[in-house]
Amino acid sequence: MMKNQLSILKSITLGVVFGIIGQTSSVKAAPNATSTANFSGTVAGSCTVTTPFPARTYTQTAGGPAGGRTRIGPSSSGADFNCNSDNISLTAVITNLTSPQFTNATNLDLRPTGVGIGSVHKLSINEEVAGTDYLTETEINTAGTVVFNGVSSSPTDGSGNTRIIVRSLFDISGGAEDLAAGAYSVSVLVTVTPQ
Repeated sequence: MMKNQLSILKSITLGVVFGIIGQTSSVKAAPNATSTANFSGTVAGSCTVTTPFPARTYTQTAGGPAGGRTRIGPSSSGADFNCNSDNISLTAVITNLTSPQFTNATNLDLRPTGVGIGSVHKLSINEEVAGTDYLTETEINTAGTVVFNGVSSSPTDGSGNTRIIVRSLFDISGGAEDLAAGAYSVSVLVTVTPQ
């Protein structure tokens, strides 16, 4: 009887061991495994000048109440900018504005904006791609003046290019007869920023 019990116990033990081994050998790896490669980066916005503003010379125009020299200009200058953006903003500052100033014939002098008899300076700025008028013809007679600062969405063309046109002239105003004899000059610093 004892011998039979031992034989049965041995058979049960071996069965359990082989059963565990059989179960262990039947566990398989997953059919596939995945992992994601992630990349990120940022390209900074930038603009470059591809064609700078050429220097221009004013042309004197005759006429006026006394047949005088009523204006010099208008003269236009254009510059091309290439940006890596869809839109741009623009800032323009008059860094130099000079004209003759007399002691006696003061009615020929450049006058304060909107005041008295004399000459005036007028400026306009246009963005060519979208036809945006940043500044319509405006009397600006003081150097250091920020004439335009910013626009929310003036578009570039399909390659990120834009062209800015600056137009300047000196004219008589307030009943003045002539422009004063002498040298006139204007410098406008234009800054284009990608948006």
